[in-house]
This record gives sequence, C-alpha cells and structure tokens, in this order.
Amino acid sequence: MSAKQWQAVDALIAERDPYCRGVVLLGLSAAVDQLRDGFKAAATSNTCKSFTVGRTIFHEPSHA
Repeated sequence: MSAKQWQAVDALIAERDPYCRGVVLLGLSAAVDQLRDGFKAAATSNTCKSFTVGRTIFHEPSHA
C-alpha cells in the first residue's frame, strides 16, 4: 500500500475502532524490493505496529 493508503487506514481505524491496538504488515511472499517499498510507506502509519515476512524468506526453499 502507498503512504496515502496507510493514512486512510489510520483515519478509518481512528473513526471506527478506537480500541484497535495496531495492524501487522504481511509480506505475502512479496519480493524483497516490494517489501522495502512497503516498509517505507507503512512507516508513515500510526497503526502499523509490526510485520511478518516468513513466506518471503522461506517460500522458495520450502518448495525446493
């Protein structure tokens, strides 16, 4: 997602779920370059608190 989309997510969560403690960014087997760009955009978010990238790292080796 873009930084603008993250801002929209932040606003939506603030409006509709003030008890939300944050969201997790999933790598979803994305390429490392895509992850880097996604991390940069997510860094602008107040609600993105963590990430997980296991499939990005282990997807290909697990299929081998």
